[in-house]
Parts: sequence; structure tokens; C-alpha cells
Amino acid sequence: MTFIEEFSEIEALLLPDSDDEDAGTSAYKDEEIDRLPVIAHEVAEYENEIDDSPHHSWRSERSLLVAEVPDRADCYALLELDWDDNWGTWTWSCEAVVEGAPSRKAAATAMLERYARERLSNSGGGAYQAFLESLLPPPETVEPNELVSKLIQEAQGLIDAEESSGGDDFPVETELRENEQVVWVASTFDGFALVNVFEVRCASQPTQFVALSHSDGGVVFRYDGPWASLEDAQRSFATEEGWTIVK
Repeated sequence: MTFIEEFSEIEALLLPDSDDEDAGTSAYKDEEIDRLPVIAHEVAEYENEIDDSPHHSWRSERSLLVAEVPDRADCYALLELDWDDNWGTWTWSCEAVVEGAPSRKAAATAMLERYARERLSNSGGGAYQAFLESLLPPPETVEPNELVSKLIQEAQGLIDAEESSGGDDFPVETELRENEQVVWVASTFDGFALVNVFEVRCASQPTQFVALSHSDGGVVFRYDGPWASLEDAQRSFATEEGWTIVK
């Protein structure tokens, strides 16, 4: 599967006629999608009410759709439809094109990942960043090393006993040797629970990251990981509050 970097001709083929005097003025999103000259399937949607009180507020809305490029085998495009709340108009753009895709699903996965990664550095945090992160494939966990395996056993013991554990309290039972550290490095609230992420350092084994989720009162009810990086650990949780990095 290969990305086509220059696709102006494909974009002109797929998008509605911009010379149409009614272009972008449809009352509803579905009406605007019906103006496409090809069949497109919606694969992601973002809506957010931005409140700039006491001045004003506005609605941000965008949809991402995948369309098969006519007369080109195994070629798909990612289309974006944006709503401008100030002008009351819809705007189309073509964001990516791939060829040689084994399926529409594979093409959508690849194009959504590129779309998200290109925008994450300027996402500004909050709901939009959470939306972009949701487009990325879930990070893969790694095989736990010896020390992480011991920590997982302790975490499971906390869960079974319905005990609490703060970031500074873990681990308790696992004895660390001279070259081993378990460092509380990040925390967030994922909408349901407090999540603490720990960096597990060992001179003889690769650094790994694990997370504990806590209910009210600090009771541990879940562990996740391990991951090979803090970035992978953070991407495994949906949060609009962002992350607190523990120094």
C-alpha cells in the first residue's frame, strides 16, 4: 500500500463541483454528502461546542469519509467535510490517497493514522486531541520483563483484596534490587477512574511502563500494560483532561 503525494486530479474527480452556486450551503450534513459524485463511507466524526463566554460560542464539526477512486484498482481517498459555524457553510477537501490497498478498511486505517499524526503536534489538547488520538491504531503491549511480571502480581493482589494504592505507594511488596526502580511518571482521569502510569527501570532489562486504575477512595481495580514507551501508555487511555507529568 502506497500513499500518493500529488492527487489534485483525483481530488477534482471526487469532490462536489465548487462552481455550483449552492455549493456548501446544504442545511444538513447528509444533504452535503449526497452531493458527492462518488459513494463515500463515513469513518470518523468530530463535533464540539466551543464556549468563549461571555462573548460567544460556536460549533465545530467535521467528518472523515473514505471513497473508492473510480477507474483505479485498489485506490482509495480520505475526504474531509468541515462545517464553518460563522459562515454557515460546508467545505470539502481531500486529505490522503492510497493505492494498492488490500481493502477499504485497510486503506481507512492507514489514512486515518497519517491524518492524525500530521495534526497531533498542533492539536492544542482537549477534545480535538482526544479525537485525533482515537484515530490511531491502539498501541501494542509488550511481553512483561521479570520485574514487571512481579509488579503485575502485586497489582493483581491489590485488585483481589480491593486495596488502595497511591502513586507514591506502589510497589509495596515487590522488593527492588540496587539496579531497579519503579517511578510514578504520569497521571490522568479517563472519565471513570484515576490512572497512574509507572516507569519500570532495570539495568539488565528494557524499560517498560505499566498503569494502575483507581476507583473512588483509591481502590485499585485494574492494571494495564506493559508498554515500551510512555507515549504508548498515554495513547491507551481516552482523556479530555490531558496528562499530568509527575516530576
